[in-house]
Amino acid sequence: MVMKYANVEFALTRSGKWPNQTQGLIDLKTGCFIMPMGIYCNIDYVGDGRAVVYRFNDDFSINCGLFNIKTGYEIAPLDYTSIGSFSEGLALASKGQFVEYGYIDIEGTKITEFIYDYFSEPFMNGLARVGCDGKWGLINKKGDWVLEPYYDYIDKYINEYAVVGLRIDENQEHGGSGAEISFGELKCGIIKIKSGELIMPYIYSSAILSLW
Repeated sequence: MVMKYANVEFALTRSGKWPNQTQGLIDLKTGCFIMPMGIYCNIDYVGDGRAVVYRFNDDFSINCGLFNIKTGYEIAPLDYTSIGSFSEGLALASKGQFVEYGYIDIEGTKITEFIYDYFSEPFMNGLARVGCDGKWGLINKKGDWVLEPYYDYIDKYINEYAVVGLRIDENQEHGGSGAEISFGELKCGIIKIKSGELIMPYIYSSAILSLW
């Protein structure tokens, strides 16, 4: 596989068979290894000149870290169980025995606490949809809550508005933005992101925000 970053073309090299295989990266212009063989069992290029590198542990579990292709050095230690692709300079990563999720930047610096659920998503327009204890919320790039995790569903958000959903029982009414634990039918409304003000009540099965 041939890849390119900052006018440097590099190729993925592989030796051996899984689970004993190793991978490396070689600069096609110089013929020199950017990432030598025999260290990592798998390599994923994730953009911004960064690669996620994986290594087997003694118990055959796998940890991963972040590698800077330009400098040829690890910039995040192999303490993670997963690192996703970068979006707006941040990536969703997971770590720990109980696999909690948070965000790191392209230098491998932890930006948020690792408190989110597995279904959290990449950043878009400066915000990310994240799960926390089974509920959805929105955070900014500092990890601050823009919308607290009250919702059973958050769909697209445009400018200052977001489509959100709550599971509402037949005898339960929701006129505000707060949520209670419920296993009723999912109903959608529209809120203002900054204030949490409900501007369309939770009475619809779906809603779509569009720019005209």
